[in-house]
Amino acid sequence: MMRKRLAITIGATLIVIVLAAAALAQVPHIVSVVPGQNELSVSASTSISIVFSEEMQVGTINGTTIVVRSKFGSKWPGVVGYNAPSRTAIFTPDYAFHTGDVITVTLTTGIKSFTGLPLNDSYSWSFTVEAVGGFDGVFQRDTTYAFGGAPYCIGAIDLDGDRDVDLAGGDWSPAAIYLLRNNGAGKFGGGTAYDFARHPEDICTGDFDDDGDQDLAGLSSSDSL
Repeated sequence: MMRKRLAITIGATLIVIVLAAAALAQVPHIVSVVPGQNELSVSASTSISIVFSEEMQVGTINGTTIVVRSKFGSKWPGVVGYNAPSRTAIFTPDYAFHTGDVITVTLTTGIKSFTGLPLNDSYSWSFTVEAVGGFDGVFQRDTTYAFGGAPYCIGAIDLDGDRDVDLAGGDWSPAAIYLLRNNGAGKFGGGTAYDFARHPEDICTGDFDDDGDQDLAGLSSSDSL
């Protein structure tokens, strides 16, 4: 009888200890970010830092769980590090951000605390890079590019991931979507045409399959994508 009572007592103690440890574990949240939400005139050479409320698992803080994108859609390359004593993740870009660009940072729920608890929700914020240089408000002479037979809609996006803004547009005749790639000097190469089911009314871009590349979708005049 004594042995059974002792076993029950020890078991109950272990259960209490486990439950107490679980209760002490806190769901991590974001304490602060730099640059701040909607901050303007941020240096193009800035790094990005995120302070967490809890000690985090180093292995869960990487380029997959911390995603930095330009307003033109391209994923910005960089190195992600973590400083345990300050509970701070740091993203250092491989290249300076474009002047005037709007940068969006997304933290996913793949980020976990040292105790294995993930962020409750993904977290996202944006900031604007400073515009530098002299501007006199005078526009340069226009440049004409061949673009099918009846261009109807157009969009600007970094489609090839080289951090330069490319052009994509819908053409009614023949029904197609054209891509004009930026050569890095503000000039666009000859258009590449992709057949489209019917006259494109509008186009949109986004990373629809979540592979880090920008994709295109078009709305046709036959009420279909």
